[in-house]
Amino acid sequence: PARSCPPCGAMRLASEDSGAEREFQITLRKFDGLKVGIRRTRDRLIAEPTDENLLGRWNAAHPSKEVREKDRVVDVNGIWESAELMMSELRASQVLQLKLRRE
Repeated sequence: PARSCPPCGAMRLASEDSGAEREFQITLRKFDGLKVGIRRTRDRLIAEPTDENLLGRWNAAHPSKEVREKDRVVDVNGIWESAELMMSELRASQVLQLKLRRE
């Protein structure tokens, strides 16, 4: 079931445990010009939640399901082929379905 979080626009969280790695999915809705809180390295997208971005707002609203600094973004709205394509999707879309991996 989808959940709504008015302060951050986040709508849902699902998780999948897979041994040492943990993958989980969140959905964020961009608003008020806030940055998402993801930076690109050469071939990866890395979460950087702060109080001033959407990932930080998600964490404030969902403390038991927080996105941690250095969690790796592995899929954005079904796009997973490259960091460049995922970053383009982050910029273009208002609603973001993110799959993250904690290693």
